[in-house]
Amino acid sequence: MTLLIASCISSQNIVHDLSELTRDLLNDTYFETIVLLKDGETVYATPLGVKVENGLFKARVFPDTKLYSLILNTPLALLCFTLDPLTFYLATIEHTIDCSKCNLLLLVEITDRKSYCSCSAVQFTLNPVAIVNLQYRPQPYTRILGCFIELLVLYSRAKHFIVYPLKATSMNCESFCRTIRTSLDCIEHATQNTTLLSMAKRLTENIIKQLYILGCYCDSYH
Repeated sequence: MTLLIASCISSQNIVHDLSELTRDLLNDTYFETIVLLKDGETVYATPLGVKVENGLFKARVFPDTKLYSLILNTPLALLCFTLDPLTFYLATIEHTIDCSKCNLLLLVEITDRKSYCSCSAVQFTLNPVAIVNLQYRPQPYTRILGCFIELLVLYSRAKHFIVYPLKATSMNCESFCRTIRTSLDCIEHATQNTTLLSMAKRLTENIIKQLYILGCYCDSYH
């Protein structure tokens, strides 16, 4: 894990005093992060929602995923906190990350494996160990992030159902299509950035194609 940290940030910036961090994060609140795990000789990055509970993070992971396999056999991980939609996009689609985009890079110890199970998801406890990097430059929240994450969640779920079609019986087609439309509308109304708009439309069409294979027919949004 030392090599993983070194590949992202200089070790001189590591801070072990987490009192201010845990005080600033709202308890019983979910945060969207990107988790970095060692995958052989490479780093595997993927989005991970975490819930703050009394200074600890709780994360639910599905057993039939690569993330579960890695997190089950890894004692340490890095959590990246960022407001950059492109960083979430690359972590979801390509499982890569530019750590300089992280406002906060946190080293966590993975404990209490299989401590909780609900709807096939296994809960892990992530214990903050050290702040690897913290940028104090403020970044305002944009609703694009939330809407983009909604599309990425749909992408991941549709992709999962393609691999495990028997689980697609729980899929609500109408809800999927409605979320696609509202999320894309949100992004289109919140930005005129051509890169983000193009990315969102490509992602939307990808989701629609996957849903079509599953027998769920949504309008093609252009």
